[in-house]
Amino acid sequence: MLEAIEQGLSPGPNPAARLARSLELVGGLSKYYFSTLKISQMGVETLLMPDDFLTKSQEYRQAYGLLGNDSLVPLYIRAAGIMSLASADAAFDRIPWIRRAAPSDV
Repeated sequence: MLEAIEQGLSPGPNPAARLARSLELVGGLSKYYFSTLKISQMGVETLLMPDDFLTKSQEYRQAYGLLGNDSLVPLYIRAAGIMSLASADAAFDRIPWIRRAAPSDV
């Protein structure tokens, strides 16, 4: 989002939706790509999505009102035996077994 704003997307309500309608602008974004290349250097492990996670994530969409991508997070952390999550997204507070640490907690 920051790169899109730097490239001319005006900040305001729902920048993700406006960005989705700006195909030419999205095609010109590249900073995120170079940032993702550094993930492995940060000691962050990436995981493949098990085949059944998409269907299992429906439980979190229905019961807790999570959006599609967010509904996968509880499945991943539970499978990894993790109960804590660092996230700015307060939607995860609706899941009773997740202990969320927000950026303001630091």
